[in-house]
Amino acid sequence: MITAIGDFSRELALPEIEGPTLFAFLGSTIGNFEDDAAVTILANISRQMRPDDRFLLGADLRKDIATIEAAYNDDAGVTAEFNLNVLRVLNRELGADFNLDAFRHRAIYDRENHRIEMHLDSVTDQIVSIPRIGEIQLKEGESIRTELSCKYDRAAIGALFRRAGLCLDDWITDGDGLFALAVGGASRGID
Repeated sequence: MITAIGDFSRELALPEIEGPTLFAFLGSTIGNFEDDAAVTILANISRQMRPDDRFLLGADLRKDIATIEAAYNDDAGVTAEFNLNVLRVLNRELGADFNLDAFRHRAIYDRENHRIEMHLDSVTDQIVSIPRIGEIQLKEGESIRTELSCKYDRAAIGALFRRAGLCLDDWITDGDGLFALAVGGASRGID
């Protein structure tokens, strides 16, 4: 088995692999990118594929907004802690001085773009210092957007595939219609 490691948001440089290859991009990671960036990532994969290769993509599906917002604003505060961890990492890795108590987690569903946006809202006027980067001034109520989580349906994934030079061959969902696996290959001029 050959394993290649790299930054999937950049051009892929994979070793020569004999025989058909399965390219897999699972966990709905593609949903963390706006459409143009997602197409770039998928196109980088498509350019590496030969006619017998297959591509497997995981996608979080569109569902009723109350369900989505409840998942990202859970009563136990798990997602809020996950979101605040962004600041913990900046403090630990870059020596920043974010005061985690000065931020509140907020997740909202953007109906037009079919995505959750996670934010950390400043609860006070503050200045944060990040060594070698500088100071960031935040006003009370100002927001730092920390994550996107796009939700898809078959048509949306088909459109991403076409723009990236891929052909959507199969669509497999879980029994509740919450998640999908899109299966395809390099475009053969048909969909």
